[in-house]
Amino acid sequence: MTDTLAIAAAQGEAAGSLESDLGPDLPETIGSQSVPAAAGGETDPGSMQAQGNAASGDASSASASLAGATVQMGAAGGLVFNITYDSSISSAPAGFTAAIADVVNYYTSVFSDPVTINIDVGWGEVGGQALASGALGESETNVGLFSYSQVKSALAADAKSADDTSAVDSLPATDPTGGGSFVLATAEAKALGLGANVAVDGYVGFSSSAAYTFDPNNRAVAGAYDFIGVAEHEISEVMGRIALVGTPLSGLSHTYTALDLFRYASPGSRQLAAGHPAYFSVDGGNTGLNNFNTAANGDAGDWASGGGNDSYNAFVSAGVAEPVTANDLRVMDAIGWDLSTAKIDTPPVVTPTSSNIAASPGQLFDASSLFTASDPDGDAITQYDFWDTGGGGGQFLVDGAAQPANGDIYVSAPQLAQTAYQSGNGTDTLWVRAYDGTQWSAWSPSFTVTSGTSADAASTASSDPAGQAAGPIILTVGPDGQYQTISDAVAFADADTNPSDNFDIQVAPGTYTNDFPEVTRPMTIEADPNATGPVVLLATELLPNDKGIILTTSSLTVRGLTFEGAAISNADGGNGAGIRDQNVDGSDPPASFIVENCTFTGNQEGILTGYDASETISIANSTFANNGNPDQGYFQHALYVNFAGSLTVTGSLFGGQLIGHDIKSRAMVTTITDNRIYDGAADPADGIGAGSTSYGIDTPNGGVVTISGNLIVQGPATQNSIMVDYGTEGLVYDSNSLSVSNNTFISTGLSQAIGIYDAFATPVQLNNNTFEGVATPVYPASAIINSPEDTPPVVTPTSSNITASPGQLFDASSLFTASDPDGDAITQYDFWDTGGGGGQFLVDGAAQPANGDIYVSAAQLAQTAYQSGNGTDTLWVRAYDGTQWSAWSPSFTVSGLSTDQMLGAGQQPPTLIAHS
Repeated sequence: MTDTLAIAAAQGEAAGSLESDLGPDLPETIGSQSVPAAAGGETDPGSMQAQGNAASGDASSASASLAGATVQMGAAGGLVFNITYDSSISSAPAGFTAAIADVVNYYTSVFSDPVTINIDVGWGEVGGQALASGALGESETNVGLFSYSQVKSALAADAKSADDTSAVDSLPATDPTGGGSFVLATAEAKALGLGANVAVDGYVGFSSSAAYTFDPNNRAVAGAYDFIGVAEHEISEVMGRIALVGTPLSGLSHTYTALDLFRYASPGSRQLAAGHPAYFSVDGGNTGLNNFNTAANGDAGDWASGGGNDSYNAFVSAGVAEPVTANDLRVMDAIGWDLSTAKIDTPPVVTPTSSNIAASPGQLFDASSLFTASDPDGDAITQYDFWDTGGGGGQFLVDGAAQPANGDIYVSAPQLAQTAYQSGNGTDTLWVRAYDGTQWSAWSPSFTVTSGTSADAASTASSDPAGQAAGPIILTVGPDGQYQTISDAVAFADADTNPSDNFDIQVAPGTYTNDFPEVTRPMTIEADPNATGPVVLLATELLPNDKGIILTTSSLTVRGLTFEGAAISNADGGNGAGIRDQNVDGSDPPASFIVENCTFTGNQEGILTGYDASETISIANSTFANNGNPDQGYFQHALYVNFAGSLTVTGSLFGGQLIGHDIKSRAMVTTITDNRIYDGAADPADGIGAGSTSYGIDTPNGGVVTISGNLIVQGPATQNSIMVDYGTEGLVYDSNSLSVSNNTFISTGLSQAIGIYDAFATPVQLNNNTFEGVATPVYPASAIINSPEDTPPVVTPTSSNITASPGQLFDASSLFTASDPDGDAITQYDFWDTGGGGGQFLVDGAAQPANGDIYVSAAQLAQTAYQSGNGTDTLWVRAYDGTQWSAWSPSFTVSGLSTDQMLGAGQQPPTLIAHS
């Protein structure tokens, strides 16, 4: 990206006419590295996105209509951009102006300076001039001339963040350049309070001969460059992200920028000459955050290659996303831009578990078994999107309903457990991507599911050079199953010596008394997904293994089971568990332990885990009721996780625990969200008796702990005034933090209740919690760091009573209005229908069950409808802004009435007139 700078005629004045004669010392071209184009006939969802190519003539009507227009973006009182599209964009391809808007909206969300930036945008040119050969984008930036003391004072006056303070503290009292001239971009000068408004702060232009992807939700497309990343790069230069490192400019012998002040060769030693190794630092060079480019054909203010995909790199490649990273924003912060409180989000990463899966025709796979998804920021995945070509006759099933091929199949995180893939009679190609509440991941690499006869599938598996299994090997347990006991099925799987075999043990409804399986290899044990009724593992005798009803020393996934009566003698510890996880350090790959939709009741301990510092543990949508050892001398817990890599508990219910804690975690990272935790109490509606819990949540060794969206109720029978404990046994991890947000703490018994006890006064990020009857919300109070508060959305029904004919369809969006006081976008909705009148919600045409959450993404809302029944249904709706759910709306009704009931005497049915 070539930077052309304009300089003012006098110190501190607005920029004058453009100068473009910098010569070869300041080439700032993002280099385009050659990559192979996508193979012919490829049907990856990524290859379907809009790509711009000058030769295609694929101009969009939106681009053509905006040629010559100025579009203002941003909110009054904050950062505002005036984007002027010059006449060249009349030939820009579809998606171009929308992508520019996405970039601008991103910058207005992460920076809060109350200034206006004026930028001219071109396609195939920049400021009326041709782009340099091989450039994907170029910028021309107007600048003003200032002294070092002016720049230093302005940076000090503008300091708001910790990085700002550190950066200013690193600046010397006297000019480190020895009398050089300092120039600031006019946009940057305005942000620092040094500049007045100018007609144009800069120009950006983009190659019309490169292939781009313009889709903000799919920035990694084979053979295409990430246009959004290129545009983010160029616009940031107009905002001042430029380095001159002594370059002569408009008669000035040595010129420098604010960015040059944070360029180091070593701690305490700035590097103020071009072409020498240098790195960016805000603490005097002690901490290097990234290396600057030193290649002669790249800009000195860009990053060098080798630091990962990044919008601010000097050189980029096709086929990958180039996002703005946290270090990029630290650069912008250091040179004068004020970061808003918006979170800097990194998209998830999705990887297929196998590139080629062999199956028998009609074989069912849990969708979750087809891929792994992780989020670099630790954000929860809230939604998934599947894609299937359908060429082999396979199909995805959501809640048992077949989904159409060759289209997005959106599935919320709670729905994933009810999503399966059924193979056909040939080969299907699949993709999956994940959403973390802020960004979609790129589509995963494609993978195939191939079905033939059962013999064909077995042959394919045995000849697979990678040794991959032909999908899950399903073992059935029950009166009509392959095995009568779970132990026998597990023993068969344990005896298998092929590490690639993937066993799924499916258990028919019933009670399995004194059935104690011991798991020694990775597998899944679950209630039969095609049957209804509870699967109960009941212990009526002391556990013979002195551990748990299920004992595992390997990765294990458990779904839909109930564990009851686990006990061992007090002489042996009195801590019999429903599941005992005895994984230890050194597993390769690291072990995982997943529990979903399970119930633990009447056990001495619900779940007890071992000492595996790399293990990931996830508990979701499960119930822990009336567990614990009644003997006062034995202190057992509903969920006890010893040292582990991470523990996540979500959507679960804890109540009636005796003596011990509801949740005790020594994990390095503990995340507890959206649970109901009754600390010495119980909700009678749940059918759980009140207990005598000590703590609701105990994290005795600290670590990174996030507690969000929970209801924590302390009752009169609790053994301890503390509801949440942090660090009382010592902080054993290098990283320790405590974030507590959007929870409700209620104490109904103790007059001296303490909401959060922070033993070592670790700073507590406290945001939007409610404390009722809690004498001391946080002890010590000095540890509290109040985070900026997020206000939840507000949802209002459009009518409290809707009359309809039976079977009438309503767009779901017509039933309510939703707004967010903070202006945050609504990312998800949740509907609830009693179903008493026979009505139902439909998502993509599929009927949704009554009396349960119906989660719908913002993108799915347009495909969501409500169909009335023959009577009256009561409905509710709520909305999510990426941080908080709104309260449920007031209830409203839809009454399905016959035409005779709807019309009075002498009335005629209304006439609907359609206009086209």
